[in-house]
Amino acid sequence: DRAGQGLATEVASALVRLCFTELGAAMVQADVFAPNRTSQRVLEKVGLRRIGFTAAGSEGGGRPRMDDYLYAVTAAEWAASHPA
Repeated sequence: DRAGQGLATEVASALVRLCFTELGAAMVQADVFAPNRTSQRVLEKVGLRRIGFTAAGSEGGGRPRMDDYLYAVTAAEWAASHPA
């Protein structure tokens, strides 16, 4: 079990960096189930901020629909916190 070793944060950070530096994205967005605080924290650590909420927005693997939070960061926001 590798929980708590920062692997998800490392991968998420690399993906956000790739989106902005290699793909030229203007914004990166992610949805996360509202009860999943661990994934929310990963997104926050890599610079995304919570920008929205959807009540009963997603299906949870055959479970009842779950509330979602929407997170995002713009290229400008990301660049300001990651100087070259």
